[in-house]
Amino acid sequence: MIGVSIATKWEYDATLDYYDVKADERFSYPYGEYFRRTLDDAELVFYSTGVRKANGVGANQYMMSCFNLTKVIVVGTCAGIDDTYTDLDIFLPHCAVQ
Repeated sequence: MIGVSIATKWEYDATLDYYDVKADERFSYPYGEYFRRTLDDAELVFYSTGVRKANGVGANQYMMSCFNLTKVIVVGTCAGIDDTYTDLDIFLPHCAVQ
């Protein structure tokens, strides 16, 4: 299963709207709430973490433990990075594991 970690309330609310998530599809957990979807044969769990690094770390660890996540995608906005970047630029970090 793949986790999709979402920090801010407005981004999570936009995700709920985009996937037309009904109230009975939403579940609470210690850091917020989550819902599940299957897209292109991939099982995903979308979850709110709340802002701040400690919330993100705690929420991601909780979801990794509960759902045995194979990947975590952290989505959201980041303000004030650098003037060379523009709105809607997409950043894809790469980690080389050896």
